Amino acid sequence: MLGQGSFGKVLKAEAIHEGNIVAVKVMDKTRIDATEFEQIMVEVDILRAIYSPYVVKYLDFFESHRQIYIVQEYLNGTNMVQYLREGAKPEPEGRKMFKQLAVGL
Repeated sequence: MLGQGSFGKVLKAEAIHEGNIVAVKVMDKTRIDATEFEQIMVEVDILRAIYSPYVVKYLDFFESHRQIYIVQEYLNGTNMVQYLREGAKPEPEGRKMFKQLAVGL
């Protein structure tokens, strides 16, 4: 397991046809109300529309009668929260990171 959030967990998996490693967000429908389901669908729509070298790539979405799956590229390393918790960064590194964040948004 790569992580856990309010709607479910994120697992590391292998895409069978492509053979590459992916991250799969798995959410249990029985624990999600109608409003939360709509929020998830908005997230999927946004992910489908975004293409940026600074944003994790959306790959697929599917659902079963009990679960929702969002498949994204797997990035090995730390996430932004972990990176920032490591402490203050030198100014040039901070500028570079801020630029990448701005371009990603």
